[in-house]
Amino acid sequence: LTRIDRDTGRSRMLVDDAVAAPSRVGTASMPNYGTDLFDAAVQDFGPAPSHTWAGQSDDAFFLDLRVFNLLYGGDLSEVGDDTLKAILTTYAARYSGGNATTDDFLAVVDEIAGVGRSALLDPWLYTSALPPLP
Repeated sequence: LTRIDRDTGRSRMLVDDAVAAPSRVGTASMPNYGTDLFDAAVQDFGPAPSHTWAGQSDDAFFLDLRVFNLLYGGDLSEVGDDTLKAILTTYAARYSGGNATTDDFLAVVDEIAGVGRSALLDPWLYTSALPPLP
């Protein structure tokens, strides 16, 4: 964390080499995110002290990763083969070295996870508002 004085252009390092929390991708993947990962990224600095948190931004790319928790089963209720792994390996094998569309990906989701399961992805793909986290 660097403080930059807009008037003078001078900078001062406040925090260096801090732990950064990964994006929260859902309960199935990170059941204790708050205590294990989020809290570890809070860093004290300065005499007051002040606090900072280092982590991913709310960039759509990182938020989209959370949707895969829906395919896997947020409560870990799915048994058998890992659905997400099957979706991604099938998609990669089918379209490797070629062109693919979002609809191609959704077709693989329905093929592997069950018809209609791709509808869970619609709010993440086709709306501008952030859907509720799984």
